[in-house]
Amino acid sequence: MRRFVFSLQPVLNYRRIREEALLTELAVLQADYQRRKGELSRLVALRDSARVALGSKLSSADPDGIRLAYAYLVDKCREVASQRVAVEQAKKAVDDKTAQVLEASKDRKALERLRDYKKNEHSRLLALEEQKLLDEIASTRHARSCSQAVMLSGGAR
Repeated sequence: MRRFVFSLQPVLNYRRIREEALLTELAVLQADYQRRKGELSRLVALRDSARVALGSKLSSADPDGIRLAYAYLVDKCREVASQRVAVEQAKKAVDDKTAQVLEASKDRKALERLRDYKKNEHSRLLALEEQKLLDEIASTRHARSCSQAVMLSGGAR
């Protein structure tokens, strides 16, 4: 019996490898996104504490302290805004890579479905060939038994 060989197996292997590479890239991007979100949370906490510190400085009569606290608050607000942009860029990169992974997965699954279809078709054709062979063997045996029966019945008269 012939063995099943999927002619597009190298393409399927390539698509599997490509999907795994994309998944690895996605994991790296997700880790970067989580790191950036953590940094944003840390900066927001620093900004909020700078606001509280500025509020306490406002009640004191120290203009230099107020000026420094305000400058620190402004700096933290800029850092928070900058980090928000970085988080959004990281999120977009994760979303884009996720879309690429899904597309690669769809491509791989389509080839796997084609392979399975071709394999089933191959099995069906083998079964038909086997049935045809068995039918020929049965016909040959039947013809032999009929010719032997005719010879036996014709020879007995």
